Amino acid sequence: MGNLLTFNFWFNYYFVPLMPFWLYVFIAVVILFAAASIVFLFLKIKAKKKKKLWSELFDFSLSNLIVGSILLFVYYEEVRFFSARIWLVLWSAEILFWSFKLFKYARTFYIKREDLSAQDSFKKYLPK
Repeated sequence: MGNLLTFNFWFNYYFVPLMPFWLYVFIAVVILFAAASIVFLFLKIKAKKKKKLWSELFDFSLSNLIVGSILLFVYYEEVRFFSARIWLVLWSAEILFWSFKLFKYARTFYIKREDLSAQDSFKKYLPK
């Protein structure tokens, strides 16, 4: 565990394979992003009111599917430079940052939706 905080551990340019458990987790995450991108694509096409939200989620899942597939290919082919562990950390940080932005957007989207429904219920009693 003391090796975890060393420079050589994160920026090692010699290929060090992932442990089998973490390799299966990595493959599962890429498959999860593939399934999510398909689901969000159908929801984006079908939706009328939440089209922007589904579009944002589709972009998130598709871009992470592409990045994850590239990293998985790099680990499979044992490419030295791009199989450094720091790339997985950067990808994870990007996922966390984008998830936070999506959560913030979804929260404001539902707040705006409640305000619009309140305005619609108020306008129904106003004369035209």
